Amino acid sequence: MSNRKIILYGISILISGLLFYVGYAERESLKKVLDISPFHLFVLSSAVFINLLAQGYCAKIVTEISGVKIKYSEAFGLKILQLLANYVIPFSGWGFRAYYLKKVHSLTIKDYSAGVVAKFLIEIVVYSVTGLVAVLLAVSVPFERKTSVFIILLGCAAGACCLMLFPVSLLKIKKLDKISKSWEKVRSSKIN
Repeated sequence: MSNRKIILYGISILISGLLFYVGYAERESLKKVLDISPFHLFVLSSAVFINLLAQGYCAKIVTEISGVKIKYSEAFGLKILQLLANYVIPFSGWGFRAYYLKKVHSLTIKDYSAGVVAKFLIEIVVYSVTGLVAVLLAVSVPFERKTSVFIILLGCAAGACCLMLFPVSLLKIKKLDKISKSWEKVRSSKIN
């Protein structure tokens, strides 16, 4: 049996174990699901599934930016594994995914991190702008609270945009320089 198959079987067993663990640990919460109407349960389940499909597609793009072509099914499975692992140990899913990509596709952690950093920059901008719109549309929130939340979200969006648009290598800060190089790699990549 090849190493790749052994890794895939190991991941399948790990996913099954994580599903069992989460189901057992959250059995009281799972009982509450029975109180939800079938229609609302269907709508919520559909929304979650669509979100997972979109996250799988984003994972595929991040991996391709990093230089590895993988099938959507593999990217989707890795994303599910990542999310399940995060329930057991927060933020451990990134490590599982990076380890798998390194072992199966020989993707270096440095290249993988470049795609992840780019994804985070894009997410900060998208979430901040969405939050800004939500704050502006919120009618029931007092003006004082709106202003402070608006300023925080505007600062996050502006900071992420600055990192994406302007080179920060002139600042001589190594961590910012790495982020800038990661973003430049993403900007110059072409995904088909």
